[in-house]
Amino acid sequence: MSFLPACFEIIGYVCFAPMFFGIDLIEAAVMGAVLSAVSPAVVVPRMVKLIEDKRGTDKSIPQMILAGASCDDIFVIVLFSTFLTMAQGGDIGTYYNSRQQHTDDPRQLQGIEYCSSRQTNKKNYRK
Repeated sequence: MSFLPACFEIIGYVCFAPMFFGIDLIEAAVMGAVLSAVSPAVVVPRMVKLIEDKRGTDKSIPQMILAGASCDDIFVIVLFSTFLTMAQGGDIGTYYNSRQQHTDDPRQLQGIEYCSSRQTNKKNYRK
């Protein structure tokens, strides 16, 4: 539920944008990555309202949708940076190898670990 909708949307843009807009495949992929991102301004208030109304909270459905939307955005950002590097004529391998020094920092994963621990600990949501 997190990355599958974005994949299908980007595939749709890659298939149909060249026909309708006359752009090449990489430009269509960049456009698909931009347009397939989920807006937190839409998802978060609605899910908070569902949590406050106690709708779907017994199975943590609003929390799963919030987590899925966050993962979807991270996935789309990674794809966008990859497609943008390809559109600029760069090599993806050198792009990610130059970023390797930053991924060795364990502090980057603290936010993801915090969100996943909150998701698995249901008593934090049932107050």
